[in-house]
Amino acid sequence: IDASDDRMQKKVRNAQLQKIPYMIIAGEEDQQAGAVSFRYRDGRQRNGIPIAGAISEIESAIQERRPVYSGGNLRWGGDARCMAAALGTSPS
Repeated sequence: IDASDDRMQKKVRNAQLQKIPYMIIAGEEDQQAGAVSFRYRDGRQRNGIPIAGAISEIESAIQERRPVYSGGNLRWGGDARCMAAALGTSPS
């Protein structure tokens, strides 16, 4: 979780430089809609994913230990505890 005072653009750039496979972003529009966005290392982004759906995708990817890619399905590729904490759930 990047809790720095940096602007969102810089946070995204820092994550890309650290080669983080994907980011979970909860911008103002996402928060109002009860959703999140996934941004992958290659720059692709999936927007407006309902929180319950995001949690389900992350839990499934963690349990199956699938590699990350930027296609239609979220794939696991980072620290399961960090991702789960970001969404307020716990890894299985």
